[in-house]
Amino acid sequence: MSFGIGVSSSGLGPRGAMESFAEGDGQREQIFNQHVVTRMLVYLRPYTKMMAVAFVAMLADSGLTLLIPYLLKITVDTYIAQGDEAGLMRISLWTASAFIGLYIANRTQQYLLSLVGQRMLASLRRDLFDHLQRLSLSYHDTHIVGVTVSRVMNDVATINDLLSQGVITLIGDMFVLAGIIVVMLIMNLRLALLTFTTLPLMLLMTIWFSRRARVAFRETHQRGQSGGRSGGRYRRGASHSGVWARGHHSGEFQRRQRSQSSG
Repeated sequence: MSFGIGVSSSGLGPRGAMESFAEGDGQREQIFNQHVVTRMLVYLRPYTKMMAVAFVAMLADSGLTLLIPYLLKITVDTYIAQGDEAGLMRISLWTASAFIGLYIANRTQQYLLSLVGQRMLASLRRDLFDHLQRLSLSYHDTHIVGVTVSRVMNDVATINDLLSQGVITLIGDMFVLAGIIVVMLIMNLRLALLTFTTLPLMLLMTIWFSRRARVAFRETHQRGQSGGRSGGRYRRGASHSGVWARGHHSGEFQRRQRSQSSG
């Protein structure tokens, strides 16, 4: 391997690597990559039991989240309105028990998901580190180290959050949303349907905002890459100027030494 100052090789050096990385990002900008997610699911297999318990805790959390407002409704409409102190005491105990159960289910779910996430993250980063150690020197010569570290640290953590917490959290939110819709339809069909008329507007606003946010994120990412390339050109120009200055001063110093020795 040879190095030269001011010599540019196609595909090598900070500029070529940064430009190739920027071009490659356009190919990798995908909302969901099923192949990657399927490969990452292998890391969840050792923790199937923990994920099953977390799923049961999620179901309990969703059910109690729906039960507590209904208990409060009964408390106000039935026992407080009728002045039934004995019934109010009973429903208060049931409500307190529901809150305690909700806390236990939520804490259990969060603890198990965090435990599985951290263990999975450690396994994934260990395998990636071993893989990087087995790569040839040509790979590290044509890829920026900071980009590789960002992939190993940030991207891996994002995938880990999606698999270990995002899926169960999404399912839990869907259960709660479906339960709310069912309860609203049972309690008052006409009022529920009137409320649902705002859903199309909310859906359109969500789609509009998500598209704008995606475009803004890509523009910010591209500006950061352009800044990195400009910084790379500036650093190369500064380094070339420094090399020229050191060479110039070194030549001047040698001429002075020769003139003094001859004198």
